Amino acid sequence: MKNKTLRKLGSFGLVVFGLAVLLTLFGCKECDHECGPICNPQDHAKMQRAAVRVFDNSRRVTIEGYMTDTQWAGVADKIANKLNIAFGAAEIESQNIYKEIFTRGVTYIVEPDPVGYTNCRTTGDGKTIYIALAKVDSSYVIDGVLSIYTNGTTVSKAIQPTHDEGWRKYDNHIASYHLLFKT
Repeated sequence: MKNKTLRKLGSFGLVVFGLAVLLTLFGCKECDHECGPICNPQDHAKMQRAAVRVFDNSRRVTIEGYMTDTQWAGVADKIANKLNIAFGAAEIESQNIYKEIFTRGVTYIVEPDPVGYTNCRTTGDGKTIYIALAKVDSSYVIDGVLSIYTNGTTVSKAIQPTHDEGWRKYDNHIASYHLLFKT
């Protein structure tokens, strides 16, 4: 009785060992993740980057983000489309402002799960726009341009204004926004 049990257990152990070897050999080879025997590398987040020509191919914008291929699909085209529509609707003076802004090397950083903001934010360097993945096909693409236009130039270098001066500057920015973006 004892020998039969050992033989059955030995066969079972051999089958388990063989399965482990097969999974190791044919498991998740394309990526570095612990995803088991069924692995789709497209389901893993990675740095995505695209350089897209905008404004009648006169300027370039970089769009990047850490996300899956599924999340990334169409992101760069959506941002470029929003920019091109706004540029096309603008008057010549405003188009020249767009071109000046994008000469700086503007980068959109798209985040699937933004922290500290819900729509978009800028850093004040005059060229970086963080935008939530859910907002890449919205007016927030253009709001980011306004922000780097106002905060990436003289405003970011100005001394903190008093309360009244701050409101006057805010009103001037709103007027600039309406002129530039025709709202």
